[in-house]
Amino acid sequence: MLGSYARWPWYEFRGFFYAKAIDPAGHYTETLFHQDDWKKGRIKETDTRDSTGSKFASSSYSYHTSNPFPGVFRVDDTGGSVTTFDKAQDGKIATTQFGDFDEYGQPRLKVVSGVDIKLQTTYTTFVYNTDAYIVNRPSRIQVANDTGITIGQTWFAYDGKPKERPRAREI
Repeated sequence: MLGSYARWPWYEFRGFFYAKAIDPAGHYTETLFHQDDWKKGRIKETDTRDSTGSKFASSSYSYHTSNPFPGVFRVDDTGGSVTTFDKAQDGKIATTQFGDFDEYGQPRLKVVSGVDIKLQTTYTTFVYNTDAYIVNRPSRIQVANDTGITIGQTWFAYDGKPKERPRAREI
């Protein structure tokens, strides 16, 4: 771990700028972290490689900062992407991008594309039942193909209430 940061005069430890985790086979992940006042400790980017240094995956994240009320600092995820690589072809095989985050930081939109992969978009609607403390579970996941046609969807229920299956025209 490198690049620890402590800000004078508060001496606030913000973690490390760089961390490397190595498994027993020698594969490793390198992670860079933000160090500024707002995004401190949040992941900036990661690279995962095998023991020879060939890249398995790479990811990056973006954030939006705001100050909605005096003394309140808010950091929201605004996007992220994960790219996977094929060691045999030494090239990019798939990219997954996340966006449209809700007020709880959950991505409602995921787009996957790549080599031999048609564009696929996943839309997620989340449950917001604050009385039952259920805010991080999907109520519906819908997958659309490259032309926007729905190719699959799943409905969920968590609060013990029976969930009627939607009629065909509601889908």
